[in-house]
Amino acid sequence: MTALLRFFVPGLSAEEGRKKLEALLNAGKGSPYYAQVDGALRFVVSDSGDKGLTFAIEPVKLALASP
Repeated sequence: MTALLRFFVPGLSAEEGRKKLEALLNAGKGSPYYAQVDGALRFVVSDSGDKGLTFAIEPVKLALASP
């Protein structure tokens, strides 16, 4: 999961990526849905109890300003 996180946020060092992932998973644990927006990315954690924990990275739709 850390490698996936660092793929989308290449400026993170291995340690920073691990800490960010740990913070996201801790925030989302026990919650059916947790999302955190960071720039153009949304990090999603979903805890399904016995079925497991889901971690996803989604692009946030960016709206262009009309001229």
